[in-house]
Amino acid sequence: MQIGPLDLPDEVLTALEEQRLVIFAGAGVSMPAPASLPSFRGLVEGLIGRTLLRDEEGQMDRVLGRAKEDKVPVHRLAAERLARPDSRFNSLHENLLTLFGSAAAVRIVTTNFDLHFEEAIQAHTELAGIEIYTSPALPVGSSFTGLVHLHGALNRVAENLVLTDADFGRAYLTEGLLEELTPSAVKLAAHLEELGGERNYYGKFVAQAAFSLPDDPLDKVWFQAFLAKANDDDRMHFAWKLNEILKPLRPEQKTEIWRDWLKRYLEHRTQFPPPPKSKEFVGYVRWAVHLPQQLAELVDCLEALPGEGASTDRLFWRLQKDELAESDPNLIARLLLVVLKRCEKIAVWDLPQMHTVLKRLINEGAQEKLLLELIEKYMAHGGPSYQELIDLLRARDHEVI
Repeated sequence: MQIGPLDLPDEVLTALEEQRLVIFAGAGVSMPAPASLPSFRGLVEGLIGRTLLRDEEGQMDRVLGRAKEDKVPVHRLAAERLARPDSRFNSLHENLLTLFGSAAAVRIVTTNFDLHFEEAIQAHTELAGIEIYTSPALPVGSSFTGLVHLHGALNRVAENLVLTDADFGRAYLTEGLLEELTPSAVKLAAHLEELGGERNYYGKFVAQAAFSLPDDPLDKVWFQAFLAKANDDDRMHFAWKLNEILKPLRPEQKTEIWRDWLKRYLEHRTQFPPPPKSKEFVGYVRWAVHLPQQLAELVDCLEALPGEGASTDRLFWRLQKDELAESDPNLIARLLLVVLKRCEKIAVWDLPQMHTVLKRLINEGAQEKLLLELIEKYMAHGGPSYQELIDLLRARDHEVI
């Protein structure tokens, strides 16, 4: 059904009629003219004065956190950039508000800091009286009505805007926002198809909740709903978000999360269909760099995972940089094999890095059987100078191969 510029699927209209529709509005609502505000990525790049690197694209809150540590006043600058006098509410703000039919029925949650929803409310007398909540003073439970600024708003102190990784930690842990949202995640799991592009945040939210909340997530109803309803992309976003979370942790924290539930989750994936596809599997492989003390158990889990498809995802580049340099070379060889056995193709630019890593594994004494399998994979994908590798292995072991 077409309502203004909004083409709404029947499922959304049904949810609206049954008074169970909650609209989550992100930066895309305030990008069209005359609001003309940047995406969150555009805001971040404007604040740091450069284009994000590939590895930074999924962790923009951490980028802003580092900028703040470098004395960049990210909160004040963000507020100044978004409070442009020429920026006004657009038809999306109006249509999303009037969609509900009355002020008493409006249920909108926005991560935007701008006040364009408020401006649209003031422009429509029939919307007068809508309750407006701003973090950290949020409504309790999922039966709220009104407009919720989940991450703060421009009419409050700029330092309270949720921008950096530290801000997200404060909002979602110290202020208990995750505890409030997880019951709603159970209901959300039954309506994932209605989320459209915003569904990308579902797996990330579950990963953040699983890591942050104190109890074992595998026994929680909201996590069981994720296991039952998640698709390949949801599980991929879950795995990749956990990779971001693991990276800055201290070794003892990584040991705790692995022991408490992360290992059991991977063991569960070996039995719980459907088998992991390429991107989800790559997410688990990424954990290896951040879990060196758990590498043996992680490789065991990866070897047990069913399914097909993988990519090297800069794995050889990471190993060439001596990440996991202190690990058992046989474990590194097994990790490479489990990835390569699922790969249909190795990128041409990966082959020189693979050659370097194989030479290192030969010199570090990795098992001959593992090395021969790796060299065979290297040859099968058109790797040059494979005879050099065979000669190095022959010289090392003083035997004819």
